[in-house]
Amino acid sequence: MNNIKPPIKTFTFIKFAPTDGHKSIGFEFPLLGEGDQMWRQKIFLQQHGFEIGWADRYPALKTRRDFYEAVKLIYEHQVDGWWLYKDLLIQMGIFYDDAEFIQALNNFIVKERAKLSRLL
Repeated sequence: MNNIKPPIKTFTFIKFAPTDGHKSIGFEFPLLGEGDQMWRQKIFLQQHGFEIGWADRYPALKTRRDFYEAVKLIYEHQVDGWWLYKDLLIQMGIFYDDAEFIQALNNFIVKERAKLSRLL
């Protein structure tokens, strides 16, 4: 008897992303998150004038400077997955330390719960 259970959650790759190990020349700073989060970040950044290429299967930016500017903008507009850049946000000085980051994340969660409760 086989007692193998199916996975609870499966990972979805980015919609329409190249699947052949494609890498756009010069794009070395990939976005973070699950597929849907990276896709939302990619669309948001393109709407704000960023050039997005591919690093393997992941949307990416060309320069470190562009990446830092993108992360700052993702945080300021609280685009899905902004919390995944915690270490970089602290390094960039947007947050002083873990405690300040956790407070911002808790505030975000409270706002999102309030939005959901209005829908119910």
